[in-house]
Amino acid sequence: MSSSTPKRPLMIPDVKEVIRTAVTVHKSTSTVFPFHSSLAASYGKLLEGGVLLKLDKKFQIVIASTTKAIGELVQDAKEKVVPVMSQNLLLEPYDKVIERRDDFIKMGRSFFRIGENEDEAVVREVKSWFVKLVNDEDILDDTKIDIDLCARIVAATGARIESLRTIFYKENKVEGEVLDIAVLRYPDLDKPFFKIYRIKLTAWAICQRILTTETDSNGITGEFVCRKYKPREGVVKALPAHIQEEAAKQAQEMFCPKYKHVMS
Repeated sequence: MSSSTPKRPLMIPDVKEVIRTAVTVHKSTSTVFPFHSSLAASYGKLLEGGVLLKLDKKFQIVIASTTKAIGELVQDAKEKVVPVMSQNLLLEPYDKVIERRDDFIKMGRSFFRIGENEDEAVVREVKSWFVKLVNDEDILDDTKIDIDLCARIVAATGARIESLRTIFYKENKVEGEVLDIAVLRYPDLDKPFFKIYRIKLTAWAICQRILTTETDSNGITGEFVCRKYKPREGVVKALPAHIQEEAAKQAQEMFCPKYKHVMS
């Protein structure tokens, strides 16, 4: 990032930082730590010099409003971000909510033991399943989630599941969180809308014993939810002119202070 690029306006980690941290932790320990973030942000091209000025003023206004509202969240931002966005009178839902839940299941005790025996076929299967679960090139490309690493961590969980911090037992089932991340993506010229998405992966193992017969199965439960929001034009236009100007100015100072005196 160049020296002229403004600092991110929200004191929450960029999603790329979250993934980089997970990569570092995974490479430095044999224990599975879940990818976890209270709330991460993705700014797309918005941090590129002057890009915000090319957006319609209504986007500048809602960007300022949203950033202020999210910035006031102190705790549980991941859980509160959707209510905050939904209750913002300057925003309205855009497109339908996407919700997907899928299980990746394999029989046998050793399928996920990639940590003990590298099996690229396992990684490929998990990777293919993960891409299908998200099914959004924008998210996969823009956030640069390391799908290959994620697949390896998920696959390794079967071998190390007993060391998971989030482990708990429920009858004959053991499970542990592998990934839980929520991301607020800002609008830019290519994708003029807010997007909030959450990805959660939980690895589990089940051992069923019937008399002398023991049946083992391993799996991953994946959950993906995505919502989009756009400016509620009628409400934005009804704002007094001086409030519109002030909000647009705030957005410019957040994302392009170099051009803060320029109005689009």
